[in-house]
Amino acid sequence: MSTVRSAAGAARLHFEGNLDELAADLLATAAPGGARSDVSQWMTRPGILRRIASQLSVRIAADTDRILAVGPGAVVLGSAVSLATGLPFAAVGDEGLAFGSLHDDERVAVVSVDEEGLSVIDELATRRVVAASIHLVMARRSILDSRPAVPTFHLFLVDAAGGISVEEGPTHD
Repeated sequence: MSTVRSAAGAARLHFEGNLDELAADLLATAAPGGARSDVSQWMTRPGILRRIASQLSVRIAADTDRILAVGPGAVVLGSAVSLATGLPFAAVGDEGLAFGSLHDDERVAVVSVDEEGLSVIDELATRRVVAASIHLVMARRSILDSRPAVPTFHLFLVDAAGGISVEEGPTHD
């Protein structure tokens, strides 16, 4: 484990580890006979959740005001990334804001397990909240063909069979 300082000087914990190993751990959470990682399984494993939060946190810009978690396990993922960054968080569920608060003119980093994080961009504009970036744990290859208006990053790509490959980087910037 090491401490990384953001441009603003805030300490962020960063757990060393390689993404190939993390991808293997995610795949190990798949149901027997299934190729797809089970979100409810890996989010309940502190070692996996901590490494995912760490990987996402070092990619979040220093001028970000809040983490906004969206989709499956939003409160769990949001709180883990919040702890790793030292930033407050809010979570959005199917019915809207489910946890925490958003304030006018805040710059938020949207975190999500998958592309569901892209669904909140239009709603944020109506709230006068700026989506500074989107950080996905897993993205399908098809997302690479779309053009989100916000810089979007991913850790892993998921193929049609549910396999995970390590191809971290900007989905679009």
